[in-house]
Amino acid sequence: MFIKTSIFLETPKTSVYKLLKKFEQYPTFMLGVESIRTVQKSKADIIADWEINVNGTLIKWRQQSQCDDKNHKICFKALAGDFDRYEGMWEVLGDGKGSIIKLAVTLEWGKHIFLPYTELFIARKTEAVLRSMLRSIRRRLIKGSSVEKRNAIISEPIIYRNKYKQKIVGYFDHMKGTALKNPFIIMPPGYGETKRDALSTAYYLAKNGFNVIRYDATDHVGESEGDMVNATMRKMKEDILATIDYVKKTFGPKHIGMVASSLAKRVAIKAAKENQKIHFLLGIVGVVDLQHTLAAVYREDMIGTTLAGKRWPVTDVLGFEVSGNFLETAISDNFHNLTTTLDDVKNLRIPIVFLVAENDVWVKLEDVKLVIEKVKTQKKELHVIAGALHQVFENPKAARTAQKQVVCSSANYLLRKKMKHEDVVEPNLREIALQNRIEKERARLSEIVTIKQEKEFWSEYLTSFTIINKSPDYRSYLNLLTELLEKPKDGSYILDAGCGVGYFGAWLLNTVFTELEHKNLTAFPNTHSHSRYYGVDFVDAALKAAQKDHEDMKIRFLTKRKAPHKIKSFFPCFYENYDLNNDLPFEDSYFDKICCSLLISYLDNPMVTMQELMRVLKRGGTIVVSSLKPFADLSQIYRNFVSAANTETEIIEARKLLSNAGKIKQKGNAGHYHFYTEKELKMLLVIAGGEKVKIFRSLGNQVNVAVASKKR
Repeated sequence: MFIKTSIFLETPKTSVYKLLKKFEQYPTFMLGVESIRTVQKSKADIIADWEINVNGTLIKWRQQSQCDDKNHKICFKALAGDFDRYEGMWEVLGDGKGSIIKLAVTLEWGKHIFLPYTELFIARKTEAVLRSMLRSIRRRLIKGSSVEKRNAIISEPIIYRNKYKQKIVGYFDHMKGTALKNPFIIMPPGYGETKRDALSTAYYLAKNGFNVIRYDATDHVGESEGDMVNATMRKMKEDILATIDYVKKTFGPKHIGMVASSLAKRVAIKAAKENQKIHFLLGIVGVVDLQHTLAAVYREDMIGTTLAGKRWPVTDVLGFEVSGNFLETAISDNFHNLTTTLDDVKNLRIPIVFLVAENDVWVKLEDVKLVIEKVKTQKKELHVIAGALHQVFENPKAARTAQKQVVCSSANYLLRKKMKHEDVVEPNLREIALQNRIEKERARLSEIVTIKQEKEFWSEYLTSFTIINKSPDYRSYLNLLTELLEKPKDGSYILDAGCGVGYFGAWLLNTVFTELEHKNLTAFPNTHSHSRYYGVDFVDAALKAAQKDHEDMKIRFLTKRKAPHKIKSFFPCFYENYDLNNDLPFEDSYFDKICCSLLISYLDNPMVTMQELMRVLKRGGTIVVSSLKPFADLSQIYRNFVSAANTETEIIEARKLLSNAGKIKQKGNAGHYHFYTEKELKMLLVIAGGEKVKIFRSLGNQVNVAVASKKR
């Protein structure tokens, strides 16, 4: 397709052309341009790697640009990447009152990316992107670069060591021009989290005049040295103290504050007791009674049993496998219950603030109030975040409220500045997204995962996934999927993409059984003999489990109806071992319905897979795609199930499931997985060619579900 557009500017053509040549500055003022990295450069020739974000999908290519300074032209073409063909020309023409930028582009995506019927949509989208680029250039030239540069947040990588000589990797976030004498705020990572989890809050603080240090803990997840299995609260505390020393020696600020979440808040309280260099302490959903939190999660007093002498070589703590030393040192170092927290805060003389989630199942509001009362200083605050769970960021509205309160309380006690929520300067979402992309890619490259490792992980995960089928929240989720796809008619071809152990297929069969339950099978001997179910996954053990379960279900149903001989002809089911990162082994327009449940987040190239799913879907067919939402909080789902568990075996299996959910979160933090917002999931389907896209929430409000149809 060929597209051209232009724009008039009240700026001399030499200034316009000079800006056009500065490709690496484009990400600072063009929305959607993620990064441009120069690979090779001469006077007239530039080769660079480009990345742009199209509605949540990253498009990459290597581009050669030839600059004709005499005629103010830049000719460009893609050498490699996601385009089959991408070439064009920038041209700047002089005008008596200014200049005109002309942009012409020839673009071909290829059938492996977009289907023919989406061509018009892509043409319109591409033209809109090009016009947006021209408008961005005009805004840049009108405003000038000084304001943009002055308001930019800079994230500088830092490295230092703790007392054990372990390397700590972090970031120093600050506004360009913010004085180093301004207060510093240290953000230790929450338990099982990385510095990237604190990025958004850090940028809120930086935008309002604070210098921020966030880092990965040692013997934890992230880039710092050590493995999570060796994590202890003592080591988390030593990392905080090492960070304080680093800030003092490197920057020498007068005031240092600390913003910590969840279990890190409890550790920060201990650090503040031991180190007088902390001048302000704020906790987001801070744990104050580890014994209660663990008992609430596991329905077992793990601290009590440890005190009684029980020892674990390795145990699960809040979704992560750690050595038994974690609980033992928590007790010996007095981190373990409410009494020790009250003892640690009673002599604190610094301002202390607690933000408590209204619906937190891990932390009791009454306990936090006791801690607040015990603090002797009058500079203390307690704020309840309405509608929030322990994972505050699963609710964007609650997260925004919490972040604004973090800024207001920090400004009050460290800047001596009274602020209301409406006074808070909010960071540019594009800035946050760009830095998040950089850190995610950096994390991903630091830990390469092979296909073999992925298969081993999912094999272990899916074999411990069986208990979830008993969860009321999960069964409600399966019911939603079948309702959105509607009951299958005789002759329906259904694809279960990423079927795992076959729970959706089982629910689908059960829906059919229920419909036929009150009918006489002999009256319709060929019912669903022309229907087909295809389960596709790359884990052999899961496929075998799905096949056995589905066959057993059909045998039970048909035996009850006195028709066991129809086992092969009744709703035939097929199972394919196939990696959904590759092209699907099915003809075009093969399926009437497609279910892609909780899979899309784990694929290497979800865009390509979505295109393949749309290719094999019939015109007028229905597709359902789901993903855990970002910052999903599964603790309530887990508690709901454990509360209804009838046997010790069920509780143990549920713990394994929570542990594996922690591993998925860990791989997400490492940049290997991506969890979709409602908007991202919607746009993924739209770009793939879906129509009438609707979004739903399910699984305890922690999963985004999208349903779409294919154009008839």
